[in-house]
Amino acid sequence: KAGMITFPSLQSYLTKSFFPDREKFGEVFKIVDEKESGTLGFSEFCALLYLWRADNGLLVCFWPHKQNVDVVTDGFVKLEEAWLKYDAEKTRKLGYEDVKKLVST
Repeated sequence: KAGMITFPSLQSYLTKSFFPDREKFGEVFKIVDEKESGTLGFSEFCALLYLWRADNGLLVCFWPHKQNVDVVTDGFVKLEEAWLKYDAEKTRKLGYEDVKKLVST
């Protein structure tokens, strides 16, 4: 079962993992912390990973093993490819019917 993680806990872990930019991390954390609770649920954590990867591609600061980074990166690439397949207008937004098609294939 996925739990919650606080900003200080995640920042502490990442600092130990040679996280390159603590200030930028704080900015991204605030963006994805939808409820402004100071904690991230699983979906918010996934959003943080996606935004961090999209901005600078350094997921290695989250996992020390390249194999783990590759699995997460591959998952994001495949999800984005599927998304773009159903984004007929190329707006990077999907309507309700588009999302139904995406999840039913």
